[in-house]
Amino acid sequence: MIKLFTHEGCSNCKIAKKLLQKVLPDFGASYETHVSEMDIEDPDALAELLMMNTQHIPTIVIEDTVLTGKDATDEGKIRAVLSFKLKS
Repeated sequence: MIKLFTHEGCSNCKIAKKLLQKVLPDFGASYETHVSEMDIEDPDALAELLMMNTQHIPTIVIEDTVLTGKDATDEGKIRAVLSFKLKS
């Protein structure tokens, strides 16, 4: 499962979501079945984000790999992590 930590109105969060929607099918996965969106307005989601020692959004967590800030909106970095973790 992939977690996407977001916040409503965050333009970079929208970019990260669109990138995941775009690249996941290339790895035999879909956004709907593989991504859990976590809005940081939810205290549990915020607590989980803080436990990773970050407050940046968007944050993408793919297994044990955490992409934050610019890395979470970099298609090449997302693809590299997915290719290693999902091995289509």
